[in-house]
Parts: sequence; structure tokens; C-alpha cells
Amino acid sequence: MPEILHQSFEAVTQWPVIVQGALGSALFALISYIGQLLVKRLVVTLAQFNQNLREENLHRELIHTKHILNSEFTDRVMLVSVFQASNYVVSGLIFLGLGWLFDGIVPLSFKIGVLGFLYFTFRAILWLERFNVVSKKTDLQIWSRVKEIETELFGKPENDTLEKLNELQRGKV
Repeated sequence: MPEILHQSFEAVTQWPVIVQGALGSALFALISYIGQLLVKRLVVTLAQFNQNLREENLHRELIHTKHILNSEFTDRVMLVSVFQASNYVVSGLIFLGLGWLFDGIVPLSFKIGVLGFLYFTFRAILWLERFNVVSKKTDLQIWSRVKEIETELFGKPENDTLEKLNELQRGKV
């Protein structure tokens, strides 16, 4: 197996620099995308077992679905998302720094620090997921999901959500 990797490396180094750069960028984008999907799936799975993580996941989803639809709250949603993401990035950097600091004492500490850094970085990316102007879901599906989230978090949906759902079901919007 190492011989195949060596041959592949030698073949790639013969390519033009621009092609190598494009390939490296594409590989980074692919790894980043797959990492986001894996961490999102991991967070959802862990959230089923951990109530606090589940609540955070639901709050994030509520913020990204309901409040981004209201232009009055868009700047607040962005601010909260950036703050939460920054919090996770700092936690990841602390994890990485501690792993690096104890690398000489505990053999696996740096590798564990890198894994912790990646976990917290991808959690940060979840808070900064793209806000889509056009959704694949209908407004009725979006507001039905908002109602489910509010019922789970607060015990009952908020009045504005119920009003919006009634409007959508009557076909006014």
C-alpha cells in the first residue's frame, strides 16, 4: 500500500502547479464538507442521549428557521450565531493548546487536542451554517417544524407561530 501512495505522490508532483493547487483546494473543500456532515450527524446522535445538547440543537434550529424569516431579527440572529461560533472556536483553541502543552508529558495529548479542536470547530460551523433565502421546504413545512420545536422546548407553541400557521393553512400567504 505505501508503494501506491508513493507512486501517486510522484505522479501528482509532475502535474502543473495550478492543477496541484486546484486539486488541493478541492480536497480541502471535500474534507470540510464531509467533516461538517459528520459532526452534524454526531451532534444529532449525541443530542438524543444528552438533553443539554438536544436543547442547544433545537434552539439553534429555532433561531435559524423562525427568526431568520423575520427581517427585524436578522441582525440579532447573525450576532448570536457569530457569538456562539466564536465561543466554540475559542474552546477548540484551548483544547489544541492544552494538547500541545502536554505533548511531551502525555504521548497522545496533541492528537487528542487536535481531535477536540476539530470537534469544536465543526460545532462552530453548525452555528454559522448558510442562511438560505430560498428554501426547499414550503412555508407550511417550515412553520410546522417551528411549532414542533417550540412545543418541545417550551411546552406549547408561541402565539405568533400559531397565527402564521393558521394563515398558511387558510391559504392567505
